[in-house]
Amino acid sequence: MDLILEYVWNIIEQAFINLAVT
Repeated sequence: MDLILEYVWNIIEQAFINLAVT
């Protein structure tokens, strides 16, 4: 279960970085 949470968090963080860069 923890693996899924980390996977999802990774995607969210990536999206956040994309928004910040843009």
